[in-house]
Amino acid sequence: MEFSGTHEEALQDGTLAMNLVWYNHKGHIIRSYMSQYPEKVPTDSLDLSFPALRGASGAPVLSERQGAVIGMIVANVERHLLPAQVERIEHDARLTEERRYFLPFGKAIGWPHLKEFADSLGIRPTSAAQ
Repeated sequence: MEFSGTHEEALQDGTLAMNLVWYNHKGHIIRSYMSQYPEKVPTDSLDLSFPALRGASGAPVLSERQGAVIGMIVANVERHLLPAQVERIEHDARLTEERRYFLPFGKAIGWPHLKEFADSLGIRPTSAAQ
């Protein structure tokens, strides 16, 4: 889930409000691991099969099967050294142009770390969220 369509709009009385427009992107968890960089403490993390788009930071990662929040999108990371796409143009026998496009993975902080943080603040989920 991400909020790239979010924008400010004026209400009828002239006050400004944020209109949260959300989009779902279906993907996969590529990897689940304990990250220590850039985090200073070991943090449950998930690499996602799609990059985090503008407006995705802080958006929940939902499990389609369980319908539960399993993480929160925080960044993009490039884990692989191989490009996602290579474009090669041969002009003549002596000149070849090549472009390499890398597609980052989205990075999410896993639910166990978020729950631990919420517990440290004394935040308890409502019965619907449990």
